[in-house]
Amino acid sequence: MPELATHCQHLSADLAQCRRFGDAAVSDNEPVTESSDVQESRSRVRELLALLADPVAQRRYEVEVPIANVPVELICMWFDDHYHPGSPWFVEAFSPGEREVIADFNRVFDGIADSLPTDRGVLALQSTPEWDTVCRAAAEALAALD
Repeated sequence: MPELATHCQHLSADLAQCRRFGDAAVSDNEPVTESSDVQESRSRVRELLALLADPVAQRRYEVEVPIANVPVELICMWFDDHYHPGSPWFVEAFSPGEREVIADFNRVFDGIADSLPTDRGVLALQSTPEWDTVCRAAAEALAALD
């Protein structure tokens, strides 16, 4: 798998490319650093799940980050930036049961992501039953992590 050349924040890659990289962006041999780094990583995954579960927060994000294509950004933040189940920090940050909950969410999101409209803004994204499924799955995963 090629090395991740651009991050989704630049949005120069198309959605399929964004989702293709997955764990290639993080080395499985990358050492776990300090416990504060692991805790920060855990917090970031939880914060993203909270954003994915909250349509109001998604619309606010679109207003606050006008340079981003927010539908693509929401997808890329998960697949490129936060879901790296093979990385040491991820394994240390979450218990086996929590990793399974997160993997279940990922399976739902991964199965739907290609069908999501990403070129018409958050409201168009939120009008689809597929996105509603992603939001509900994120809320369930977040609740299970609490």
